[in-house]
Amino acid sequence: MSENPVKGLPSKISRHAAISQLLTERVVRSQGELRELLETEGFAVTQATLSRDLDELHAVKVRDRDGNQRYALSATPEQVESPLPLPGTLERWCAQLLVRATAVTHQIVLRTPPAAAPALAAAIDKENLAEVLGCVAGDDTVLVICATPQEAEKLCADLQNMTSR
Repeated sequence: MSENPVKGLPSKISRHAAISQLLTERVVRSQGELRELLETEGFAVTQATLSRDLDELHAVKVRDRDGNQRYALSATPEQVESPLPLPGTLERWCAQLLVRATAVTHQIVLRTPPAAAPALAAAIDKENLAEVLGCVAGDDTVLVICATPQEAEKLCADLQNMTSR
């Protein structure tokens, strides 16, 4: 990881973002190894906290092609159907993570601090908003697809209003 994710945000949010990024970018075989990697990123965590974080992120041990175990973020059909349980409301997540929102035809481009886009996208998915057909998260950008340009404009304005409360 090249930069410390989401500085200044609550430690759990930024720690979850860092863990997600580490598990996506590296082969992590143990909690001890993950703890060391987090420490190099500026996060001091206990084993108990790390276990809870991995559980909340639905990280699981899987076997790679060589038969070795490693941690991975799970994406079972059950979890796809019911998004990650995130504490707080969409308003809270927007207030903490949304930097800029721009509507373009029937899409909205949301910008966040580095490594925060997956958390914001999960919060949007959790809301099951009728006007949202789907969203895709990168590192610092979320693409939200709406059914119509009018729905995109309205949702964009609503999300922007959530950042100023």
